[in-house]
This record gives sequence, structure tokens and C-alpha cells, in this order.
Amino acid sequence: MKILIIGTIDTDFENREEAFCECLSAELKIKGYETDVCYLPFKRDMINAAEQVFAYSLVDTSRADALVTVGYPACFVPHRNEKKVCYLFDCYPEIHSSFSFKLREHRVEERKKIAEGLALAETKALSKASVFMASEELQCEVNTRCKINGHFILPNDVALADRIVGALL
Repeated sequence: MKILIIGTIDTDFENREEAFCECLSAELKIKGYETDVCYLPFKRDMINAAEQVFAYSLVDTSRADALVTVGYPACFVPHRNEKKVCYLFDCYPEIHSSFSFKLREHRVEERKKIAEGLALAETKALSKASVFMASEELQCEVNTRCKINGHFILPNDVALADRIVGALL
């Protein structure tokens, strides 16, 4: 099975997703899987958040048998047969909590529409994948908000690669 790992390169967190992707790729190769790793840039910018999420949703993953996304908003990258696992360190809380304060130059109705659209896209993307999260707080928040059954697993858990493969099969 060929597994594509796509990681977010988040300007606010140096090397977090990259290190995770490289370790996961190495573990999967040891288990006999063919892996490719690529990274997509992300800048936490509320004004352009919708455009960045939309760009991620256009990434072509058709050459891979399965997809693992690492970080937010890599979780928006789709896979044709929905063999997809998302690993989240965090979400983009500004979309849900302080969105209106970050976009003062837009009208309230526009801010609300953008926030609602992003929240809907997030729920849709995560409901089509197996989701693992790096903290119990994030697990509780995302499971409640998106009405999914995501699981908490530490990034350095020795069974992580096995659990990801199990979710893909």
C-alpha cells in the first residue's frame, strides 16, 4: 500500500509537524509500506483562512492508496476513496472563538458567513476520516464540535503507526 503523508508547515510552530511526518514515514517503511511525504505551508491569517483551506482541498492525492494528514489545515486535503487518517496537534481556534475580533474590517454578516463556512468544511473533512489528536482537550473539543469519534494518542506513542495503519485498512 502506498501511503501519502501530507504535513502542514505552520509558521507558528517550528518543526512540529515535520518531525512527526518524518518519524511516521520511517515507521511505516519499516512495516513494509511505501510512503511519500510532502508539506504544505500555512500562515495563521484570519483574513485569508478560507482561501488557504480551499487551496488545501484542491490537492491531488489520487496516486496514493491512502492518505495521512498531519496538522491543521492539512486535514482538508481529500482522498478519493476516503482511506484517510488525520492527526491534529490543534485546530484553528480563531475560527470558532475570536473570529469576529480578527476581521474588524469586514462586516459582521460577512465574518459570520466565513466562520460558519469554515466550521462546516472542518466538520465535513473530519467526518470523512479517522481522526487522532495529540491532547485530550482537543479530542473533547473536536469530537463535540464536529460530532465525530476521534481518538487521543500521543505523538510519541509506540503504537501510533499501528493504529494509523489499522484505521486505514
